[in-house]
Amino acid sequence: MFRLIITHLFTSRYLLGALLILTIGGGYLGFRNWLDRRTEKKQNTEIIREGEEILGSWGQKSASSLIRFRLRRDGTFTYKMVQYPVSDTVTINGRYGISSANGHVKTSDYPRLIAVSDNGDTIINHFIAYLTPYDAAALDQGYDKMILNAGGRLDTAGLVFYRIKDIQ
Repeated sequence: MFRLIITHLFTSRYLLGALLILTIGGGYLGFRNWLDRRTEKKQNTEIIREGEEILGSWGQKSASSLIRFRLRRDGTFTYKMVQYPVSDTVTINGRYGISSANGHVKTSDYPRLIAVSDNGDTIINHFIAYLTPYDAAALDQGYDKMILNAGGRLDTAGLVFYRIKDIQ
């Protein structure tokens, strides 16, 4: 009988310890999430975590144009384009989504970025050939890169975008 009581006390002590650790971990992640969203709202930017690498502002400059777009957490996007030598800026707002080849919304094995304007025009419909991983700080590049590819083949040319700090 005494042995049973001692066993029960140790078992419940370990169970309580595990529950306490899970509660503290969940509280920390919940607080971090709340703090991230508050900071995003104040600074009008996205805080990127693992699995959210596509969020934020991206840009590409060539001899004939400047393209900038911002993918927000809520599924909306802003697309701005300036074609040289004219300095008029075309701004398009809309919604975006990511889908994989098998139709599931998960970002593995050739995900596709699809952005549609508020008028229903398709602005971006390309495969994501490359996206800098979340933990890429150890790389020597020093910048985040996204390569969009129309055909989904790695050996063909793609559009290269770099993460930029701010887009209005």
